[in-house]
Amino acid sequence: MSLRKYLDRFFNNPDPQFHSKVLISLGIGGFIGWKVSPSFMFNHTVISEVNTLRKNRYYTLFTSAFSEKDGLQVFFNSLGLWFFASQATYMLGAQGLYTLYFTGSLAQFLGVYYKSKYSSYNERSLPALTTQKAAVASVFTFYILNNPWSTVYLFIFPVPAILVGLLMIVMGNHENDNNAYLFGASGSLMIFLLTRFRR
Repeated sequence: MSLRKYLDRFFNNPDPQFHSKVLISLGIGGFIGWKVSPSFMFNHTVISEVNTLRKNRYYTLFTSAFSEKDGLQVFFNSLGLWFFASQATYMLGAQGLYTLYFTGSLAQFLGVYYKSKYSSYNERSLPALTTQKAAVASVFTFYILNNPWSTVYLFIFPVPAILVGLLMIVMGNHENDNNAYLFGASGSLMIFLLTRFRR
């Protein structure tokens, strides 16, 4: 089978949850990778001054989107993808979902890079970061932007989706987290505006 036919079959899979399962599986695989070989994962799935810029491992801009060593965070990321990635696939198509996912990841890298290099008097090294949380935040934010008043459950309480989005950004907007939710949401906003302008 040619690569083109394989990709066509992949992106046109009829299972509405197929691409959600792919992203969830890759995230869980990344978590297992941290347990099996943390040195390999650090070298190949973490964005940093040394890994990405000095050693020219630019592929970490993408592999970091599946890298997370906190098991509880992986669980919540998987849960978010299960409920909201299929909605993004319905609205954008499979390729659009992956574009949205990686846009959130790249938005975090660009945001942290700018803060490290240009937003202070003393230039700092790019800190080590993984971007799975920002990528998932991008998918969730896209749903919120399209359905701000739909009901989602915060633990067991039904609340408007827009409220969950605001809480997610405010609570997750801190330096220790490299502003993952904020930058992920900004990447999602860009995709959202592009879809509006194309109509």
